[in-house]
Amino acid sequence: MNSTSSKRDETPQVTDDMDEEAKMMALMGITGFDSTHGKKVSGTDMSAVSINKQRTYRQYMNRRRGFNRNLSPTR
Repeated sequence: MNSTSSKRDETPQVTDDMDEEAKMMALMGITGFDSTHGKKVSGTDMSAVSINKQRTYRQYMNRRRGFNRNLSPTR
């Protein structure tokens, strides 16, 4: 068991001599604040592949037989 999981398992006790912020942190289960900068965080390596499809353009204006008709089918 590493030190980070043991910190999460601790349940701080709320006492009357604690200030409001400490009581709130204890009730919410927050044992302290720490940055994850430069640390490995599990669950952040999930991602999806974004494949950009090449656009196909169709001529709308200046077409033979006028522009007020259906567009020609895509390739």
